[in-house]
Amino acid sequence: MDGREEPVTRPVTVTGRVVRGTGRGRAMGFPTINVAAHEALPEGVYAGRVRVRGESCAAAIHVGPVPTFDREQPMLEAHLLDFSQDCYGEDVEIELITQLRPIETFSDADALAARIAQDVARVRQLAGGGENA
Repeated sequence: MDGREEPVTRPVTVTGRVVRGTGRGRAMGFPTINVAAHEALPEGVYAGRVRVRGESCAAAIHVGPVPTFDREQPMLEAHLLDFSQDCYGEDVEIELITQLRPIETFSDADALAARIAQDVARVRQLAGGGENA
């Protein structure tokens, strides 16, 4: 989109258990898995991959606070492309490959959803566009 992506020097991988979130991503049309991860991770929005049930899926991944909704507690959440299964309570592996942008504050959920749509399109482009690419 804006060409400012920065490859992570070495992909960062973290494992964690999928926990229930607030449901905001799903309400905006971008359901996410929320992961209880304990490692310190670099904040930002990333193109990456999530391995769940032995399957590797391209994903748009958010690491850090959610200022649009006044949530200061850092979160690790991922929107898996072309994946719609329930995986609450399961362990997953998340790999951060390319930072797309820093954390931003948006005026409302609609503005955030529009930006997420751009992020997802960029992830699809970087992943080769195919299902579970």
